[in-house]
Amino acid sequence: MAFKTHQFYPKLSKLDLKIAIGNQMIYLHKILPLFLMPIMVVILLIVIGLYKKRNSLIYFAIALLYIVSTPIFSDAFFKLVEGDQYRKSIASIEQADAIVVLSGMLSLHEMDGKEYVEWGDPDRFFGGIALMKAGKAPNLIFTGAKMPWGKSSRTEGAVLTDYAIQYGIPL
Repeated sequence: MAFKTHQFYPKLSKLDLKIAIGNQMIYLHKILPLFLMPIMVVILLIVIGLYKKRNSLIYFAIALLYIVSTPIFSDAFFKLVEGDQYRKSIASIEQADAIVVLSGMLSLHEMDGKEYVEWGDPDRFFGGIALMKAGKAPNLIFTGAKMPWGKSSRTEGAVLTDYAIQYGIPL
C-alpha cells in the first residue's frame, strides 16, 4: 500500500495540504544543512573516535577542520561550485521580457511600530535597478516570501519594491 499523506490531514483540501507540507519543509530546508557543515562532520568524527578509542580518527578530524578552514581550500571550493561566473557588462545582456530579482538579501525587523531593514547582499537589487534603467526589460519583478518565523508584517518583495520606487523605477 502506498503511503498517503492526505490520510493525516483528512479535512484539508489538496492545495491546503501542499501549503501545510511546504511550510513544514522550510524548517527542514534550514536545519538539515547544519548537520552537513564541516564543523558538524568534524564533531561527529571526534565523537566516533572517542567512542571507539581511535586516536587516528580524532587526528583526521582535526586535520580536516584545519584544511577546510584555509583560504586556499575555500577559494578552490567556491570556484568549483560557482565556476568562472563573473558579472557581465550591462551592454552585453540581451533584451528580456522581465528582470527577476531573487529575494533573500534583507533582514526585516519591526520595533516600536517602525520597520527596520538590514541589507545582507544588495548586489542583486542594484543589478536589477541598473538593468531596468538601461532599458533591458519593461518589467522588474521582486520575489519575496515571508518566513514562518519572521516577525515583519511585509514581505521582502514589498520592501524591495518600495526601494526601487525610491530609486526612480516606475512599477
